[in-house]
Parts: sequence; C-alpha cells; structure tokens
Amino acid sequence: MKLPKLIIVPLFTNLFFSLQAQNQYPQFYSLVRTAKKLDLQNKPDSSLLFYTNAFSKVTYVPEVYLTQAIKLSKKLKQKELYKTLSDKLTTQRNKIDKEYVKEITTLGKSDQAVRTNKNMAARDKYYNCLKEKNCSDKELKELKITVSKWRTIDSTDIYQLLALIKTKDYPSEKLVGTDACESAFAILLHFDADTNNHILKPILEEALHKGEIPPRDYAFIIDRREIFAGRPSYYYCVPFGIEKLSKDELTEVEKRRELINYGKISETQVIIKTKNSYQVKIIE
Repeated sequence: MKLPKLIIVPLFTNLFFSLQAQNQYPQFYSLVRTAKKLDLQNKPDSSLLFYTNAFSKVTYVPEVYLTQAIKLSKKLKQKELYKTLSDKLTTQRNKIDKEYVKEITTLGKSDQAVRTNKNMAARDKYYNCLKEKNCSDKELKELKITVSKWRTIDSTDIYQLLALIKTKDYPSEKLVGTDACESAFAILLHFDADTNNHILKPILEEALHKGEIPPRDYAFIIDRREIFAGRPSYYYCVPFGIEKLSKDELTEVEKRRELINYGKISETQVIIKTKNSYQVKIIE
C-alpha cells in the first residue's frame, strides 16, 4: 500500500498541557523507563530505587511495573519492601469491578471467536476476489456472507463496549484487571470503522489524561487507524514505513511521542523488518 507523504500536524498540543498540569503520569513513565533500562544493565539496586520513586507518584501502579519491582525486591532480599509491594498488588487486584470484568470478558471472547484462521483466510480471499475478479459469483457470495457476519459481530461488540464505557468508565487495568483490560483494548483496536477516531478520540484522550490507558496502547490504536485509512503512522508504535522517514520527520515523531508521555522509539521497541512485515519487540 502506497502511503502519502508525512504531514506534520500538532494535534495533541492542548492535551499535552492538560496532562502535564493535572497528573503525575509523565514523571511516572519517565522513571519506570529508567528503572527498566537499569535492570537491563544489571543494576538491580538502582532499578528498584527508580521503581519505588515512580510508584510514589501515582495512586495505581500498573502490574507490569509492580511485578518487576517485586521480583527485584525478592532478588535483593529486601523483605519489608517485598511484602509492601506484594500487599499493594493484592489490594489492587481485590478492588476491581468483578461484574464489569465478566461483561468485558464475554465481549472479548466474542471478538476473538470470529478471528479464526478459517475466517481470516476467507476474508483475505474475499478482498482478493474483489481486486482480481478471479472468483465465481457463487464463491464470492459465500465469502461475502462470512465477512458480513464478522463485521456484524465486531460492530455489536464495539458498540456494547462503548455503552459500558459510558455508564461504567473506561475499562482500565485499575478497574477491571489486566486480562479484561487487554480484552477491551483489543476490541477498541479492531474498531476500524472509526477511521478518523471521531468516536474514540475523546474517550482515549480522557483515559490517557487519567492514566487509565498506557501511552503505548493509546499510540497503537491511533497508528492502526491511520494505517487502515491509508495514512502514515502517527507515533510509529506500528512502524510501517519508518525507514522512509527523514531525520527531521523522525524528530517530529519523537516529539509527538513525548507529548503523550511515550518514550523514544529506541527506548520502547526494537524493530525487525522482514521481507513482508515488521516484527516489533516491546522493551518498555
């Protein structure tokens, strides 16, 4: 797919000032990235110090960072800190909305049920038939039925989720736990009908402002929508076409990532380009 020339527009400037002024997550993410880097450099004492400093900035600590700090405190035989962090993890998990978890889990299963290898093959063949005109009318009709069922289920799932968000708030990890939060993220990610993020943008921005969605997940949803609409990635969390960017364009991308408290490309991911795709290893 040929992508148009990168257009640089400061879409999230106001959001940045709101984030900086009203919450401590900018500091938090900066500190945990440093902690992770120190851990990778085999400096566990310093890493743990940065983790605990980061945790003091927020009321809820994402489990991915909390569990890393628990492992470090155990490794360093800091028994009191190990107990404190472990108790915090237990307390956080006990506070989730179990009814909301059930509702999200049901939607998540529905979202994944249509994404079987058979259905995905049928979808790909359908679009290839439309492009190449190499299928019979009967075969095209059968494929269209499969794709239509998929779209109907996806549409039902996303609008049920949006209704839940309206009444129960964004399904953050704090509210529904890690598994249900990831299920909700997947459903939002698949909302390709919202090509310009007209529906999702205010929801995502509010969640980002409150620290309810990690910058990485926010960037991933935005990037997927840009690519599916035939536009370049905005944050290059999805790195399609990144090798074509000039030095100045890469600088602008890094500035955008900074505005949402997302680390630099080199700090958050390793990109491996294969013949037909990209493999992205998250190191955040």
